[in-house]
Amino acid sequence: MNEFEISKALKDSLSSSISELGVDSADATLDVVASMQGLSSIPIFALLKDISKVGIAIRDRNFAKNVVCFLNTLNYGIVDKEEINKHIDKLSNDEKRMTREMELIATLLDKFTKTRKAEILANLYKNYIKGYMQWGDLDYFSVILESFNVFDELYLRAIYDSNLEIVPNKGWSEAALSRFESAGLIVKFRNSKKDVIGRLSAEGTMFYEFEIGR
Repeated sequence: MNEFEISKALKDSLSSSISELGVDSADATLDVVASMQGLSSIPIFALLKDISKVGIAIRDRNFAKNVVCFLNTLNYGIVDKEEINKHIDKLSNDEKRMTREMELIATLLDKFTKTRKAEILANLYKNYIKGYMQWGDLDYFSVILESFNVFDELYLRAIYDSNLEIVPNKGWSEAALSRFESAGLIVKFRNSKKDVIGRLSAEGTMFYEFEIGR
């Protein structure tokens, strides 16, 4: 299985909601994914099953599980199927763009060890398809997402809900704040007032708003 085959199969699967087949993110256990029950009609899973003669390896099962979460999130809620299909058509007519986008997504889904990251990636890509961000933005946020600790999400939400400000004595994890600052998601004030020690950056605000979807 080469990278182009994966990219094409993933592109052809973008409008597929796995939950419609009775498999949702919560049900995407390794056993379900490994058996490929009900998933063979989806191009990316058909490809995985085709190259698997005796079952798929742990790495491929992890990739498949992340794909389930990614596709379900991409097609969940208020989503314009026509918009997604139009994007698929654009990718079908532009091999270079298709390869660039699908290789990025496939590479990340192969690396993620937490399915929550696959869901966040789907929300980011959904906003990219809708035109709320450019390719450079998606590429930038994907780098942040790769090193993002999903357990830090609650701290990011708390800052966002606090008028984007970081106030002292709120039970912040200093390690989380340090990771946010390193990623450019927050700006800490060196000579700050006692009631505000930092705030969410413009990039941090975009990342939070895009990651939870619109």
